Amino acid sequence: MNKVTREQFETMSDTQVRHTPTRATFSTYQYVDPKNAANTVIENLGRAGETLPDGEEYSPAEIRALAITLLRERALGEGS
Repeated sequence: MNKVTREQFETMSDTQVRHTPTRATFSTYQYVDPKNAANTVIENLGRAGETLPDGEEYSPAEIRALAITLLRERALGEGS
C-alpha cells in the first residue's frame, strides 16, 4: 500500500475534500459548532483499495482517517 499524504487531497469546498489519486471524496455537514465537524461523514470511496493503473494502491481506512482530520481542521480554521 502507498502512503496517504495531505498533499494528495484537494479541497472541494469548506465541507468537502477529495483524495486525488483515487478520486475518493468525503464531506461533512456545516455544524453550528465547528468542533462537531465530521461527526457525520458522507463518503464515496472512488477507487480506494483498488490497484490503480499506475500500480499504486491506497488503504480506504487511511484515506478516510486523513480526510476526517482535514475536514475538522478546516472547520476549526486550522486548515488551509
